[in-house]
Amino acid sequence: MRLDQWASALKEKHPAGLDGPREVLAAALEREGLSPTEAGRVAEALERAGYAHHLAGEKPRWFLSRVPLDLKRLFQSLREEFWSFAGPKEAREEALAFILAKLDVDRKTAEEVLSALEAAGYAALTYDPTLERERFFFRFPEALRTL
Repeated sequence: MRLDQWASALKEKHPAGLDGPREVLAAALEREGLSPTEAGRVAEALERAGYAHHLAGEKPRWFLSRVPLDLKRLFQSLREEFWSFAGPKEAREEALAFILAKLDVDRKTAEEVLSALEAAGYAALTYDPTLERERFFFRFPEALRTL
C-alpha cells in the first residue's frame, strides 16, 4: 500500500488520532497485518512524509492526516507570528484563520489540527487582557527543540 493509502486508512479507522507514546502508531499498523519491522518502517515513513505527527505534550498522541502537513513550520509560525496576527474576534475562528493561512489546507483539516493541538495540551483558551477577550495560547517546547 502507498503512504497516502496508509494515511487514509489510518485516518478512517482513528479519526481522532491515537493516544499514547511513539510506539502506538507502529502497533496500530501491526494490527492492520504488517510485521513489526514493516510497521516500524511504514510508521517512520508516514511521519517523515507529514501524514503522522507525534505530539509529545502533556497528553501524548498521534495526529493523523489524509494530506501531508508541515506541523513544525506551523509551530514555528504560531510561536513567532500568532500574537501579532489580527484575525476574527472569536478565539477559535482566529486560530483557524491562522492555521488555514499557514498550512494552505481546507477548513476541516484546519479544525482537525486545532483539535489535535488542544487534545495534546499544545493549545488552550486564555484571557488576553490587552485585547480584552479570550484567545488561544499555544505551547509546544518539545516540538520546537528539533527546529
